[in-house]
Amino acid sequence: MILYDISRGLFSSPVYGGDPEPQMQLLKSHQKGDRYDLSQITLCTHTGTHIDAPRHFLEDGATIE
Repeated sequence: MILYDISRGLFSSPVYGGDPEPQMQLLKSHQKGDRYDLSQITLCTHTGTHIDAPRHFLEDGATIE
């Protein structure tokens, strides 16, 4: 079986019109003297490779859960 990886990067993919850009904030850093690196990522559920549940378009549609 051949598998094709169609994954798109979170920070390199185009953003759907009106959606917020994904953001990353460095919370802890070795360079700042912290014992570890720690980042926080904030993004829209439309970001990168994803699927849309029926609820995306239908008020009473099924959700991803």
